[in-house]
Amino acid sequence: MVTAVSVSRKIMKHKNLLKSIFWLFVGLAIFSNGTHNAAIAGEQIEKEVKGDVNGGDKYKKEAVPAGAKVKSVTVIHGGRVNGIEFGAGEKGSVSFSGRESAPHHTPITLADDEYVVGFRGKYKDAGNDRGWQRIWVITNKKEYGPFGEKDGPKTFEIRADPGSQAVGLHGKTGAVVNSGGLIIENR
Repeated sequence: MVTAVSVSRKIMKHKNLLKSIFWLFVGLAIFSNGTHNAAIAGEQIEKEVKGDVNGGDKYKKEAVPAGAKVKSVTVIHGGRVNGIEFGAGEKGSVSFSGRESAPHHTPITLADDEYVVGFRGKYKDAGNDRGWQRIWVITNKKEYGPFGEKDGPKTFEIRADPGSQAVGLHGKTGAVVNSGGLIIENR
């Protein structure tokens, strides 16, 4: 026998289920629409590329092993930025570079509680001398630089999501770094 009480209980049961499904979809929408795309533990995520995206000979992707701490960053530069090396101590190092024969290899040794959060700089995307011209390395403690002697007409900044750190770069290189985006990982 169907009573008003049993119908009311069934409606409430389905209402709570619908509420749960609604909040699940809201959470998925927030996570997937780009407003929150921080890395999950052990996962590395590629962020947006900035710079001369049409220049360079090849696409590269270089990151230290998942879970490794970046202990140093070396900027390879002359007139322009030729490469950036991420060092992870005994876990090795990776070099995001076009040409490593540039006259300057400037190392930055990070403190134990210091990590890379991004880069900012100037670039040129037309004519001669295309690519990243000058950069600054940004950590949670301070900014290092500038590296590179030329002054490009356009500026860029690439930063890790809050709670994340930069562990590598992806983008295009030729003789120089033409464009790059961060590869991030949770701290």
